[in-house]
Amino acid sequence: MEALVTTIANENKRIKDSLAAAKKASDEAAQRAAGAADDAARTRLAESVASTKAALDAATKAVADSDAKVAKVAALKTAADKAAQVAADKAKEQTMQFATYSLPITVEVTVPPEKK
Repeated sequence: MEALVTTIANENKRIKDSLAAAKKASDEAAQRAAGAADDAARTRLAESVASTKAALDAATKAVADSDAKVAKVAALKTAADKAAQVAADKAKEQTMQFATYSLPITVEVTVPPEKK
């Protein structure tokens, strides 16, 4: 379970890094489009801005999905830890008092025979 949590956390970090890169690329494309000299360049750069915006939206959705996956795995780990603790508590050696009843025992005492 620990390995799964670590793997998903690393994947989440990688996805967040790709989101940061997509945001940076989108910002740079928007700045280039704003500074374009003529309409033809602006049109080409607007297409670039649109594609980087689409990549940014996809990265944002991937981050949201990854965050949900991390939360789900964390909840599953918590549940597994709780179940393991309950099982460990049940497995502990315990002293239990036990009472039982039986039929009464009758003992007859007789006088031993006299020795000669």
